[in-house]
Amino acid sequence: MSTLFIDTSYNQTIGLLGNEGTWLARKTLEGQKSSSILHAELHAMMLSVGFKPAAITDVLYVAGPGFYTGLRIAHGLADMMRLEGRTLLNLYNFEIPRLLGVSDYTWITKAYRGEIFVHKNGETFLLSEKDFLARSWEGNIYIHHSSALDEKMREKIPQALETEGFLLDRILEIKTALKTNVVLKDLYYFRPPEEEFKPSV
Repeated sequence: MSTLFIDTSYNQTIGLLGNEGTWLARKTLEGQKSSSILHAELHAMMLSVGFKPAAITDVLYVAGPGFYTGLRIAHGLADMMRLEGRTLLNLYNFEIPRLLGVSDYTWITKAYRGEIFVHKNGETFLLSEKDFLARSWEGNIYIHHSSALDEKMREKIPQALETEGFLLDRILEIKTALKTNVVLKDLYYFRPPEEEFKPSV
């Protein structure tokens, strides 16, 4: 029995996790068009480890923050598995430090459109890139991934740690923490869909 892992909040990562918390297989696809081959990649991955769909007992997926289209890919695949009887677990990227025991921290990623997404001690907000660069950032700083911020922004927070790495390296610890309070979260977009799809003037 295994867990299917899906993260389409930035790049697209799929993986199969065994009972002991070890990765049986994992692959990260980069680029906007990789979503069109995600199902085929999952099928190939299952064949490579000799799995049939019935071997998947639960699904763990990242529910954001991210863009509407990307997040819907993971949610749609997970929801399809739920209809077939699998248990679902999900999390937000900015929860990873808390799930690993860190209580006071700031989590940062690029929200594009000249804005930065910030989660700090339970509150979330968008800052302009100018405001972000003007502020002083101290303490425990986390980012999703170094490629999710440009070089100038990374220089502003050289102490930042990448939560994507923690998620993949400490997946069993995170999954165990999630199981203590199983509440499925809504997808968390950088902006409401009506804002995200509003034509630029």
